[in-house]
Amino acid sequence: MPLLGSKPFGHEFGTEGTAVISKPHGCLAVSSSHSQLLTLESLARCANVHPDLVKRFIEFGLLEPTDEESGEPLFYLSAIQCLQRITRLRGLGINLAGVSVVLDLLDKLRVLQFQNEVLRVEAERHGKAQLQLIVSRTVQPFGPSNG
Repeated sequence: MPLLGSKPFGHEFGTEGTAVISKPHGCLAVSSSHSQLLTLESLARCANVHPDLVKRFIEFGLLEPTDEESGEPLFYLSAIQCLQRITRLRGLGINLAGVSVVLDLLDKLRVLQFQNEVLRVEAERHGKAQLQLIVSRTVQPFGPSNG
């Protein structure tokens, strides 16, 4: 499964020079070559959580640092929102395994919404006669994950 900061999610969304990266178990994150990176302590402070909790989420695979060139874990700014989402789900009483499932489903939903919008735009541009051809080339059925 793709990790934050390590592999592209599969499609590039956004502006030129911006790639979508996915964290394990959810939370799409956007990275750019000009992104500011946060230390673990800075991330914890920005999300208003204890650094040990961030470490626990990393150990469980809910949060993944970017490459650790300096020996310390670094995170994209988008990790703040992901960390807040994780803590919000935990606040609802969802255990870490459940949080992982919820985040995966939210990411799949976002991808489907994006694909739906692409299909809508393509249908308007090419007409409904070619929609079936576009659908057959674009939409991948959900099945067991190979990664």
